[in-house]
Amino acid sequence: MDLGVNKNNNFSFNSLESIRKRLLDLTSKNNLLNYRHPKVSCIRIIDEQPNQIFESLSNHQKFTFVPIPEPTHADMLKAGLIRFDEVQQKQITVEVTAEQWAKHLGLSVAYELAHPSSVHEERHSNSNLQTLLYETDLEARLRKIRNSAEIAMEESGSNILYLALGFLEWYESKDSEIARLAPLFTIPVSLERADLKAGVYRYQIQIKDDNLITNITLREKLLSDFRYVLPDITDEIFPEDYFEQINETIIQYQPRWKVRRLASLVMLNFTKQVMYEDLNPEIWPAGSKIQDHTIIKHFFSHADSDSGDGG
Repeated sequence: MDLGVNKNNNFSFNSLESIRKRLLDLTSKNNLLNYRHPKVSCIRIIDEQPNQIFESLSNHQKFTFVPIPEPTHADMLKAGLIRFDEVQQKQITVEVTAEQWAKHLGLSVAYELAHPSSVHEERHSNSNLQTLLYETDLEARLRKIRNSAEIAMEESGSNILYLALGFLEWYESKDSEIARLAPLFTIPVSLERADLKAGVYRYQIQIKDDNLITNITLREKLLSDFRYVLPDITDEIFPEDYFEQINETIIQYQPRWKVRRLASLVMLNFTKQVMYEDLNPEIWPAGSKIQDHTIIKHFFSHADSDSGDGG
């Protein structure tokens, strides 16, 4: 496609392409390329299966985030976490974290989710999403995330809440020792406050009526820096199939890179990458030209004459 200036209609494709490139931040500051799992604004999930989650959400099933049940006094006595110190003549209580208690309960506490071939648990057929947080901590974090998502929707009209299934662990160069994480299979969701139990609210997610979004920022980064083509996410594909596509098209050429089987409720902003795609002349339908759109024509007409001939 000729990206030069079309003098017949005085439209500058060069200016359009320049504007498009500025929409995408391809630096490590962008959490679409370098997601760090901030403690206060994401919920990490353990012991679940990506395909089962996606299939159920696609069928409009709601999922409830569930906490690690806090140990009762009897539980702690049985586990030897409460004892009487004869020397100090007082009762000693050992505090346990949610992760420690989850291990005691026999839960898998690894954030890396098991492969389907190694899973034979009926619990993966329910509508719960297991977290590594006690109930009050889980409620506080989900309340904050819900408020942030609602404010973003009110201010910009854009959803920022996604359930991310799978992350690409990648390195900026062969000499780099810093692993980056980029979200892969992102499902747009809404977060609702559900039932109240013992003074604490539970929260549920359900899929929004938005299309699945490919991480175009990652796609452009891989294409420009490594000449790899990130597969697009289609409505028919499942997470496990998508992971396999990436293994076959990218990972086999980068031994240090890997698909990390992580699942998290995250806040991501895809607004600029949607604009980037909308301004791509190649995806406009036949018989419709981007330069003929009223807004585009007004914005880019005389782009070269406005910039002048000087350097």
